[in-house]
Amino acid sequence: MAKLTDLLTPGAPEQVDPLCRPMTPKMVREAPSRWITLGAHGRSHTPLTALPPRERCRELEGAREEIAALTGAGPPVGLAYPHGSSDAETRALAAAAGYRWAVTTRSARIDLRNYDPLALPRLDAGQRGVHGMLRGVHAAGY
Repeated sequence: MAKLTDLLTPGAPEQVDPLCRPMTPKMVREAPSRWITLGAHGRSHTPLTALPPRERCRELEGAREEIAALTGAGPPVGLAYPHGSSDAETRALAAAAGYRWAVTTRSARIDLRNYDPLALPRLDAGQRGVHGMLRGVHAAGY
């Protein structure tokens, strides 16, 4: 738990935009709502495929446990792979750890007839803007 908390509250330089700083533990506790859920991103931001399977499991399971403890909510079911790094073994370990979906860093359309929920492309609101992204989600029927 201390490791995640340390990452959330580093001594960020003053020149960093306040909106770009890591969330504080208080922000993490207050974020979950009807409209916002938190996902995991590993414990150390190490590319998972660079780790032996046992360490990958510790990263995946530990992140879920720490976020659940910090928020007081259930463990997250979503994951953003650190550095977008995943392979078939990592996806299987993510599923075994309890993740139902995960995103990579690649940008692509999702073929609803044939997709892997543990290898989804990432939607980047920064490139499209929130309104453009919401239009796209609405146009897709969600």
